[in-house]
Parts: sequence; structure tokens; C-alpha cells
Amino acid sequence: MNKKLILLITFLAFAAGLAGGTAGSQLVLAKEFKIIKGQEFQLLDAQGNTRSTLSLTSKGYMFLAVHDNTGKITDSVVVTPELIKSSQKTANTLEKLHDMFNKK
Repeated sequence: MNKKLILLITFLAFAAGLAGGTAGSQLVLAKEFKIIKGQEFQLLDAQGNTRSTLSLTSKGYMFLAVHDNTGKITDSVVVTPELIKSSQKTANTLEKLHDMFNKK
């Protein structure tokens, strides 16, 4: 798999876990559901350096960037509906190949 696909899958897993954990905790605790809004979200390391950003492109697509320890973008991906469909097809194909080669 290429870097962008791995980055996309990692981000989608993170987002799903975050959404599920947030929604689950709200249901269990029966608290008011809070929404965090912003134009850009940054993940910082312990020293306060930006290591990842999440924002939107001018067309409204999600933009995810990974930064090095100096804050410079080292990799990025724009998540479009076409990219998601493509990654789902790739995942399905990989699963079929895995099943085919692991039959006993």
C-alpha cells in the first residue's frame, strides 16, 4: 500500500474511534453532547510542535497533513469521495487476495 492510503486508513480508524468513544461516553453518562468547531485542528507533541493538522480545502474536502518535528509538512492527503471509494475497493481486493492465498 502507498503512504497516502495508509495515512487515510489510519486517519479513518482514528476518526471512527474518536466518534465512537465520544458518542458512547455521552450515551453512557447521559450528558449533553458537545460539538467542537473550528476551521483547523492541530495535534501537538509534548514540546508544543505541530505534528498533524486537519482542515478543509476551498472545495470543502478534508485535508490531513503530517508534520516533522520542526512543523514542516512531510506528507498530506486530500480526502475526496473518489479517494474513499477507491480505498474501499482496494481494501476489498486485498481481503479477497488474503482469503485466496490463505485457504487450506
